Amino acid sequence: MIRDLTDALSLCDTATYEYDCSRIRYLLALVAEYDPLVRFRSLKKLDRYYYSSGDDMMTASVRVDIGHIMGEIGYYDRALQYYREADSIYRRIGIEPYVRKNTLNMANALVAMGDKNAALAIVDSLMNDKSLSLSPSFHTNLLRVAYMASDNADYLYEAERYIDSINPRSLDRLPVEFYLSRYCADTDDSAGMRTHTQRMEECFDSAAHGFYYPEMLKIMALTHDIYGGRDTALSLYRQYIAANDSARLVERVKEIANAEARSSILK
Repeated sequence: MIRDLTDALSLCDTATYEYDCSRIRYLLALVAEYDPLVRFRSLKKLDRYYYSSGDDMMTASVRVDIGHIMGEIGYYDRALQYYREADSIYRRIGIEPYVRKNTLNMANALVAMGDKNAALAIVDSLMNDKSLSLSPSFHTNLLRVAYMASDNADYLYEAERYIDSINPRSLDRLPVEFYLSRYCADTDDSAGMRTHTQRMEECFDSAAHGFYYPEMLKIMALTHDIYGGRDTALSLYRQYIAANDSARLVERVKEIANAEARSSILK
């Protein structure tokens, strides 16, 4: 995809089709595996272009993506600032579905900042608004953020029941079952951990390289160890050690890039 977009940009007449070129640059900024500083600079240029051209929709979208980068490098307050700027635009032009999605971005940023009460107030306002037509994925994420803001596992169980009623095979189950497995492990509920680990394993292959991968392996190994599956547990522990070492290496490289990005953005 990156090569196709790069080729398309090289063939685009920037003088005649400036807006079309900007859309290609936007896609490149989102999909290219650049460091956060490169993506930030690309998106800031696009932000200035869309703002000067009066394209409110694209200006808001770019600011949401800049907010994601700010969160990625640990500038959660700046992430919240960009999300709020986008929220102001979405509300002014009256695009309600985007307002809802971005409101959840703001709640996530507040959780990361440690302001869980403010995050929970946002989540509650979304869940209490019966006029909203929520997609299954959005509703599941909403309940997950509610758990993170409140530490109340009832939200996770509600998310699990909701997914079962909509589509038991949905990949939205993965983070829910993962958090439930970890919650049961923390509360010494071995039976519950076994149930949720088994459910997590059902969609494990589809997400083997996802954010939760090392921790999933650890939970699975612990569960099999408790219930006598020692050979399986040993194999999973070995996979966990390898995956965790790899993840730590990636995190160290990523943190160096993030530190450089934070320094340059401050300047």
